[in-house]
Amino acid sequence: MRQGFVPLRGTNPCFNFVRTVRVKTLLRFFFRLLYHQFAFTYDLVAATVSLGRWKDWVRSVLPFVQGARILEIGHGPGHLQRALLERNLLVFGLDESSQMGRLARHNLT
Repeated sequence: MRQGFVPLRGTNPCFNFVRTVRVKTLLRFFFRLLYHQFAFTYDLVAATVSLGRWKDWVRSVLPFVQGARILEIGHGPGHLQRALLERNLLVFGLDESSQMGRLARHNLT
């Protein structure tokens, strides 16, 4: 590299690495809040991001579900569980977030 030459910020590999780490850290923080402390806002955020198609997207997996006993890992607010229960399937769900578990329980009763 020429003496005194400073590459543009967007082409500096160190800057790109730091920016990537910051974005990943910010996204992890956002999703941690969304799935835990702000789980009650999950449906609103999902509907906004998907332009109102979130529940349609969830239901789009139904033709691929096989068997009578289903384990859903990361069930979120329980929309897929509700659809599976409506088909008289035996459904179990696991989620890391206790807040999502409470939300799903509320949505399924």
